[in-house]
Amino acid sequence: MRREHIKYMENIPINIELLDIREYPIHWHEAIEILMILKGSIEATVESDTYRLIENEVEIINLDEAHSLSSNEPNLVLMLHIDPNFFQKYYEDIRNIYFYTDCAFEGEPQVGDNYEIFKKYLSTILCEAVQKGEDYDVYIRETLVELLYLLINEFHYLIYENRDLKDNAEQLQRYHRIAKYIFNNYNNKISLQDIAKKEFLSAQYLSNEIKYALGISFQDFVNLTRAEESVKLLLDTDMSISEISEEVGFSHTRYYNKHFKRHYKMTPLQYRKKYKMDEEKFNKAKQITSYDLGEALKYISSYLENYERYNYEEKISKINVDVYKNEGEFFHTYKDAIILPKASAILEKEIQEFLITIQKEIDFDYGILRDLFSKEIGIYPEGNINFRYAKKIIDLILSVNLRPDIIFGFEEFTPARYKEIITNFLNYFQEEYGTYELSKWRYSIEKDAPEDFKKIFYGILS
Repeated sequence: MRREHIKYMENIPINIELLDIREYPIHWHEAIEILMILKGSIEATVESDTYRLIENEVEIINLDEAHSLSSNEPNLVLMLHIDPNFFQKYYEDIRNIYFYTDCAFEGEPQVGDNYEIFKKYLSTILCEAVQKGEDYDVYIRETLVELLYLLINEFHYLIYENRDLKDNAEQLQRYHRIAKYIFNNYNNKISLQDIAKKEFLSAQYLSNEIKYALGISFQDFVNLTRAEESVKLLLDTDMSISEISEEVGFSHTRYYNKHFKRHYKMTPLQYRKKYKMDEEKFNKAKQITSYDLGEALKYISSYLENYERYNYEEKISKINVDVYKNEGEFFHTYKDAIILPKASAILEKEIQEFLITIQKEIDFDYGILRDLFSKEIGIYPEGNINFRYAKKIIDLILSVNLRPDIIFGFEEFTPARYKEIITNFLNYFQEEYGTYELSKWRYSIEKDAPEDFKKIFYGILS
């Protein structure tokens, strides 16, 4: 059987391994797999695509995706498997969503805050699993929830194909419904007209929109899904090619051969002859060396510098200032804050529901909020300053028992305008919520802000 059973660690819904992988033949499992390359490189074939992953890159392999891993050089790979049943408590549709990452080898280097946060979460989980300090299982679960929140908002498969959808919740939900319908009905006769009818759209309009959102046409997407799903039957059953063709929804074997060859560069029969093997041969073909997990800590220590539980030390990192001086100092500890999405997205219904669920389970103290000074929020480089939209966002944050941890941006503003906005901001919200409540909020400025902006910021907030 190529479907592998994942045995999770005691008390926690994950399994973590540190491996040197030279050959790991095609397999799949009902777990979300995350790879972080600590040393060397590996080649990952996921369904019909092959990628070369290099040092410090991460890769996500989704539920039941057929994949293989190989390398001709020494490497160290942190392999994390996550139980989807845990994620399902927070996101019911976890079995119908896919997550993708960029690949430097394909010309899309993994840069940006989203990747840095991703690797910090993985490092935190590893740290807790290795050290097994007090309540380590609680900290791992909390970090997994934060990781899920990040995956949905930054690595969603539809956003990967079309970044414009990130800020269009209605369109994102529509295309997810369509893709989900295809994933669950690919082996039946499905038509664009039927889906268009369900969405109250014309077939022509929907056809254009699907290609815009998914990157390929509706029929190509259906046939790709069928071809990819057929791999499991080719390798894990003795069904004939014609039986598999019918099972996955192709009307004729020749169409199955045509579309399979388009993506896998060989016919289904050639693929079966090349890759099918019994369990004994499969296990012999695996060339994997396991190492003690503790060895991985030295490779990811930079991501744990500000984590207070690393090496059991009571580390805290001060990141904000006291607005009115008389309330003492505020500190930012890792577990008391959740990183919120872009400010303009917080009022979306799905985000609100997610925050409510997380707060019921974990009850964070602060929500880290960026991009509050932006055109989307109604704050422009010139003209009148309107904080009504910002107030709606902060009202929502307060309503779920969070307080804002505001990181002030500075782009597009002159120093004089920046000073005007911050001053008006404090005056406006002091009048709305009172001095005491405002003093409980946290404030900081982006690390790469020019010195003149930092002087303004600290001059007002000190």
